[in-house]
Amino acid sequence: DKTPIFDNMHITATFATSEPTSIDKVIRRAGKALEMRESYSDPRSIFGSSHRSTSQSEHERYILTEDRVRELDDNQQFLFVNNTKPIRAEKIRYYDEPFFKARTGDYFHGVPAKYEQRPGAADLPGPAQIDWLGVRAAEPAPAGLKGVVPPSAPAATDEGPQSAGDGGHGLHAPVSSLRWTGDDDDDGSLG
Repeated sequence: DKTPIFDNMHITATFATSEPTSIDKVIRRAGKALEMRESYSDPRSIFGSSHRSTSQSEHERYILTEDRVRELDDNQQFLFVNNTKPIRAEKIRYYDEPFFKARTGDYFHGVPAKYEQRPGAADLPGPAQIDWLGVRAAEPAPAGLKGVVPPSAPAATDEGPQSAGDGGHGLHAPVSSLRWTGDDDDDGSLG
């Protein structure tokens, strides 16, 4: 649940969404308003004289509805500031606003780049390193597990020394062939 994160935010901006749980959170965040409703009743009388009764009641309703959140315009947003009423505002597009364009000017105009900026020379991360290759088990496998050789005793095979393909782990049988050969009454559970 992300509630603690949103509880610690003073300002939250939300945009149009079609995801039901997000819509529900926006609606609940906007809050409720009291609304006065009047209802009238006209009794039907065969004598022609009627007395109209009026009743008033207060009803709570959510300020926003699902369709208003879903149909919010592309250049609109809802701003929620703690301890204030919700605000429907226009989005500020920093790349179109003169105020922000003036501050994001070309500061390095005419200064050549220090590093070559082409895909072949870019400083990109290389392939991921696998840190666990070549790691051996701390304890040998249980005696009842066939197909696993303890790390201290390298397996003697017809090919000669262990190949680099198995990483020196001592596994010389496919995983599907490994099976427990312990006591028959043991169900293999740890408990």
